[in-house]
Amino acid sequence: MKAVLPLLLGVAGGVLGGLLAHALQPEPPPARVPAPERPVPSLDEAAVERIAMAVMERRLASREPAAAGSSGSPVAAPRGAEGEGPGEGIAKATPAAAPDPSIEDLVRSFRGRKLGPDDTNRLFTWLSIRKERTAEVIAALLKEIEADPANPELQVALATAYVADLSNNTVPGPQQGIVWMKASAAYDAAIKLEPEHWMARYGKAFGTSMAPEFLGMRPESIRQFEELLEIQKRKAPEPHHAATYFRLGTLYKDAGNVEKAQKLWAEGLALFPDNEQLKGTIEVSTKK
Repeated sequence: MKAVLPLLLGVAGGVLGGLLAHALQPEPPPARVPAPERPVPSLDEAAVERIAMAVMERRLASREPAAAGSSGSPVAAPRGAEGEGPGEGIAKATPAAAPDPSIEDLVRSFRGRKLGPDDTNRLFTWLSIRKERTAEVIAALLKEIEADPANPELQVALATAYVADLSNNTVPGPQQGIVWMKASAAYDAAIKLEPEHWMARYGKAFGTSMAPEFLGMRPESIRQFEELLEIQKRKAPEPHHAATYFRLGTLYKDAGNVEKAQKLWAEGLALFPDNEQLKGTIEVSTKK
């Protein structure tokens, strides 16, 4: 069994590496985004959002079939054009970026505020473009966590950096499984510090749901999403909460409980009537 475990972790990590980016981007971006007209300041919010959309546009142009147990709709490929990794294609069409910010300043920016999907998406996108900085960011976050171990936001940022590392290196192997285990441990640490931290719970639940079927982790993912749903019900609705209804309903459907899935999607749509994922899913699931 000890000899088989690294192989299983490698396969699981290889699958997760290509899919976990979607945990940070619950909604697909607009179809077309104008290219920046001047150099992009690193980690400037508006500039990084434009790059994120452009990267995703290239991914959406080469959609792959959905993986087993995923949403059932096409999943954007984790690469750009053939032979390109995340961000490589857009980098060719974008002027040279401004000098990168200090890693220390970057890490300090995660203190004192709640990290949500937009924050983790920007960090993930930046690390997808600046792959060579990933190890530095991880090392700096670990050092910061050592000095401030009670900060859950640092743990969420660390998990995001590990997920970016996983997605940037999509060749299956034991190392892939090890990196996901580190990301999962960081999510767990954030949850232990703040049990109702939305991004930590969503990241852990979504990542677990993307594990290959043979690992038998779907029941655990359902449990985690159900816990997150109960947490959401105790709070004021926020737009990103719709993703929990969508993902949990998908897991119910994949488990064969279509009626339960449809009921949950309808509950979500009642709260978030403009959510395109929920509207589209309900329309497809109710067709005869």
